[in-house]
Amino acid sequence: MSGRLHRVRRAFRVGKFSLDIIGREVATGSAVIIENQYGPTDHGHLGQILTYAGGTKPTTVVWVAEEFREEHRAALEWLNTHTDPSIRFFGVRLAAVTLDGAPGGLIAPFLELVVKPNEWGKVAVAAAAAGTTGSTTARQELYREFWSQFETLAKQRGWTNASAPAQNWWNMSTGLSGAVWGLFFAMFGGRSELYFQDPDPDVNLARWTYCTARK
Repeated sequence: MSGRLHRVRRAFRVGKFSLDIIGREVATGSAVIIENQYGPTDHGHLGQILTYAGGTKPTTVVWVAEEFREEHRAALEWLNTHTDPSIRFFGVRLAAVTLDGAPGGLIAPFLELVVKPNEWGKVAVAAAAAGTTGSTTARQELYREFWSQFETLAKQRGWTNASAPAQNWWNMSTGLSGAVWGLFFAMFGGRSELYFQDPDPDVNLARWTYCTARK
């Protein structure tokens, strides 16, 4: 995960339920979901996270809690090992600390990463299951094969200089700084998306106006 999100929404509806936070990575356009919980982790929130993931198709899932039970830590680690290599699960413990020497005993949040994806382990398991031994899995090679059919046209039209990627998304150039054209496909279908990266909505509106005027 790049660490920077855009198009962040809170209390995002997933069917009859409400996800705490959803956003997209600036660099890739991939969905990121975050579920916050007071106190120690429980089965209810684990089920909610999986429900939200099923409804939003994220590549990154973050569970934030004050304490992680060993059973739930193990569950996230199992998901990291046995799910699609493009999906990552994180467990983050939230605590409060007092800053030494700060006036008035200033309290600050403290985040501890307790579960993170083991990328090598996930790829190795997927490769073994698919009968491959290279650095990419059989699924990733199918992604590359899919995009290779589009690669020639994309380069002819000046949309990209890159080679067909081994993932389900491909960002194209818009010729405008701060605006990215992304192409995606997944089990629920394909989409083409133009997104603007500046935190100032007026800047994004000006860029949108510029893009639409170039038709």
